[in-house]
Amino acid sequence: MTISLFPDQQALKNDIYKAWWQDNYQNVLAVSPTRTGKSIIMASVVFDQQSAGCLIGHSTDILKNLSFALCKFDVQHQIIAPNKIIRHIVGAQVQKFNRRYHATTANVYVASVDTLRCRKDSLVEVMAQCLWWIQDEAHHIRGDNKWGKVLDLFPNAKKGLGFTATAERGDGLGLGREYGGVMDTMVVGESQLELIDKGRLCPYKIYAKESKIDLSQVTINPGGDFNAQKLEEAYHDAAAKGRAEIIGDAVNHYKKWGANGRMLAFTVSVKSAEELASRFKSAGVPAVALCGKSDIEYRHRVLTKLAKGEIKIVTSVEIFGEGVDVPELDGVILVRHTASFTVFNQQCGRPLTVSPGKKQGLILDCVGNVKRHAFTEEFKGKSVINISRPFWTLAGKTKKAKAERKILITECDNPACLQPYERFLPRCPWCGNRPEPIERATPQQVDGDLSLLEPSSLKKLTATAQKAHRSRDDIFTWASVQHGVNLAAHIADKHEKKRQYLNELNDSICLWAGYQRYLKREDVESYKRFYAEFGTDALTAQSLPSKDIQELNESIQRRITELGKQI
Repeated sequence: MTISLFPDQQALKNDIYKAWWQDNYQNVLAVSPTRTGKSIIMASVVFDQQSAGCLIGHSTDILKNLSFALCKFDVQHQIIAPNKIIRHIVGAQVQKFNRRYHATTANVYVASVDTLRCRKDSLVEVMAQCLWWIQDEAHHIRGDNKWGKVLDLFPNAKKGLGFTATAERGDGLGLGREYGGVMDTMVVGESQLELIDKGRLCPYKIYAKESKIDLSQVTINPGGDFNAQKLEEAYHDAAAKGRAEIIGDAVNHYKKWGANGRMLAFTVSVKSAEELASRFKSAGVPAVALCGKSDIEYRHRVLTKLAKGEIKIVTSVEIFGEGVDVPELDGVILVRHTASFTVFNQQCGRPLTVSPGKKQGLILDCVGNVKRHAFTEEFKGKSVINISRPFWTLAGKTKKAKAERKILITECDNPACLQPYERFLPRCPWCGNRPEPIERATPQQVDGDLSLLEPSSLKKLTATAQKAHRSRDDIFTWASVQHGVNLAAHIADKHEKKRQYLNELNDSICLWAGYQRYLKREDVESYKRFYAEFGTDALTAQSLPSKDIQELNESIQRRITELGKQI
């Protein structure tokens, strides 16, 4: 029994083989969006091999997915994992395929990362015969961590293949060999937006509420995500002070927007998962809480009931972000903040599997993760909210690069809407609501829309900008009185040089503004776009230091060049 690959899967497989056999790379990282059938591509690659090798995963769900994919290609394999997990997977094989594919004589292995490490001494002969390895969720792999060190146990492996939907680590470290990882090259499949457009993935609908939780005391852990304990303390503090109540928001969001769908809810702790499930049940919604300690067979039964709609909500903590396979899933509820784009993308991708009767996957964001991680992108002439990445790199990300990435998303504050949209639009494109700033004293408070500034603040900004354009003679006369004639000449010359930089900057701003007019955008939107893209407004820019003026001008010029190519 074999299955045919979708065109995007076949194209990615071809790219893998080209990297291996034509370009002669040893270890290849393959990237394809969540829910595109990566395990099927892996099984197809295994089917083509005529030698021993090992598929590696780090959770029961991932091992079962890899095993099932091999079953679909009629490949017998030996599972290396704790006996309880082996019994569960073999039982599931029999239930789904009416036979067992686990065979102790097979030379294709499906192995748990932790089991390989724990049993490495007794598995020396097994690992020595493997000529290839394939590891799922390969964004975890670094040369010095458990995912990387386990690969050293295959001394005769000639080729390696890693698969992931998110070629990025929360800590920003690289996946490439020269950056401390193990990968020699990367091949990338079609994007999430392209596959949604082709009907391979479900489109998604987002309902998002901006978080009012104070995260100032929440630290980031070494993996690049918020410290769970500190995060839970922040939630309790906010609830106690009446600022926010995330558990209640999640239930209300579901009752209003969830359409009685089957959903996974991602929480910060076991306690919060149990509390959320209890709240749902009190609201008349069948719900169950699961955690890493939940019995394997019990988890399987719960997910089966979820797929059938007998249970509507499964709340969890850190067990279903990767590997879980519930094609019928209608949506996810984000009930915990995450600083990790990888976690965000993996969670949001869960309901995007195409399934009979499903029109879209719902993302109910109760904590502002969409605003933190998503961004706008032009796709086929339309601006869309993208929850994936437009590009990936093996080099990792520096702190500076992460800081420079702009997230141009806001959420409608109309309680009847809550749709995310481009931050620089003057009003919500979904309901027409125009948000009113709480304060209007600074450009930051009005998001760069200077027309909303308090008159006194606008007057002060204008006066400061006018001073920056005073003539050299005026500055010389003023400086002579204040500092004497000798120093005055130096001050006047420095001012004149800065004025030249400003003139160049303002010419660039005019060109940029002209392009906005060409696109028939109203001035308010242009103000907000400029502020969102360049981090300042046209008036404040007049009082910047000379170096910052030059850097801003260069940024605008680069953007103008990019825009010119689009005309």
